[in-house]
Amino acid sequence: MVRFYVSPETNQALNSAGARRIVLFAGSYNGYYMNFGDLLQLRGVLRWHRKEDRNSLLCPTLHLSPIPDKKFVEELTAFFGTPYWIFYAHEEENADNQIRKLGLEPLRLSSSLPSIILHVYGGGFFNGFWGHWMLKMIESILLTFPIEHYVISGQQVAEEFGSALAEHCQRYRPELIGCRDPISVEVLSENGVDAVFFR
Repeated sequence: MVRFYVSPETNQALNSAGARRIVLFAGSYNGYYMNFGDLLQLRGVLRWHRKEDRNSLLCPTLHLSPIPDKKFVEELTAFFGTPYWIFYAHEEENADNQIRKLGLEPLRLSSSLPSIILHVYGGGFFNGFWGHWMLKMIESILLTFPIEHYVISGQQVAEEFGSALAEHCQRYRPELIGCRDPISVEVLSENGVDAVFFR
């Protein structure tokens, strides 16, 4: 499993959201490096959801270990236009120093939390190298939060990872599975999953 940490402000915002729509994001930008394409993908899905509902509470996820300091988080907040970040650490990672350095606390969820959207946005991480690591994190989100709508978009799926992603989709039933190339659609189709290609 994966453990989740947030700032006190994010805990407060999540648990007092009321009727506000909450959207969680997991995808190609995890805080590791400033890859321009990954930055644009996250920025693009944030912009799309803002257009859908300007009052949405938008919460991207970042891996805790590569985040150097609070200043870096402030720069991300300015660039992406959201102050709400959910940081994660895999169970085998010792995150204590990072948590203290960034002023984080464990995620707390009230029983009155509204339903939540999970948007897994695209990249090329569904492969033999990154795929299992990412699925572990995504499934931890699905098991931790009251997710009502789950969508996957913009994915490139490597042939060697098709069966693993298909098993995940059959278990967790995303409402949309979007791929960024026809070959990925074919890989999933061969494993019994209906996916669509968006140009």
